[in-house]
Amino acid sequence: MINGRPTPLLGMAQSLPVVDNQLIGTRAAAACARTRALAERGNSLLKTTFKTLRRVSLCPWRIGALTAAARVLLHHDHGRTA
Repeated sequence: MINGRPTPLLGMAQSLPVVDNQLIGTRAAAACARTRALAERGNSLLKTTFKTLRRVSLCPWRIGALTAAARVLLHHDHGRTA
């Protein structure tokens, strides 16, 4: 029961076998979530470090160039350059 209502499918859904396609889809979704989390973290780090990236209103191509330059500086500051 959930919220006082009977849910007969809840127990049945747990006992059904998992198909390979479902497992592959689940793994793909988890991989996408991990990738998105890394991208969101990088975006947040760039925007908190460089004030100009918070208020930029340029052409998307120019924003990409600024972001690339900021990323190089950020990597250099954190010692992640080769």
